[in-house]
Amino acid sequence: MIASNQIRVLTSDGRPLYIAPYSETELANFWPQDTTGLLYPTSELEALRTMTLDAFISNRRNNQHFVEWGIYPGEVATENFIGTISLSEGQNDERTYTRLVRTVGTSIMRADARGKGDGSLAKLAVMTHALEDNTLVLQAFTSQKNEPAQKSLRKAGFVYAGSENIYKYPGGEQTQQWVFAAPRATDIVSEEYRVSPDDLKDGWRRYELAAQAAGISPPEIEG
Repeated sequence: MIASNQIRVLTSDGRPLYIAPYSETELANFWPQDTTGLLYPTSELEALRTMTLDAFISNRRNNQHFVEWGIYPGEVATENFIGTISLSEGQNDERTYTRLVRTVGTSIMRADARGKGDGSLAKLAVMTHALEDNTLVLQAFTSQKNEPAQKSLRKAGFVYAGSENIYKYPGGEQTQQWVFAAPRATDIVSEEYRVSPDDLKDGWRRYELAAQAAGISPPEIEG
């Protein structure tokens, strides 16, 4: 579904960045989307090329296990919309959806807004929102070729958890999986994702530092 709440954070030079609900009006300026240079899975690229705007919006609104915000530097205005950020609920062993594990996804649609750090800052804000909403584990997936996304994930506190053929990319590259854990989930996440507990703890410290620099108060979660 499309988010109903709004989050405000500050960039390194003191500018406000809003993560807020969006509408068809914002997306219409980017539809159909220009997929040139996007390192997305083949199926997603094809959907962006062929799906109508109405179908895209309907898909978002009807998915109760998914929430998505628009990203707005400066103020919430149609002309400031640069893309979206989302949280998707994971599934447990019984295939039941749960907020304990969520996947973060970011899409900067305006080409001239990429590489400026707004997507990374939005990620920090949404990570904090998820932690305050009882999420203990966050994961993200990206192409092996998407170095900017990898840099952004590492800065936010995510830890690289390996590469697999999870999604099919046009270039045939594998999918990188990244994971972030709240302190009390470190041991189980370390075992489940086969990553070092020390790396997960370092990731939490990176998140805290980056969040504080952005004027975000990390939630106090017991280890």
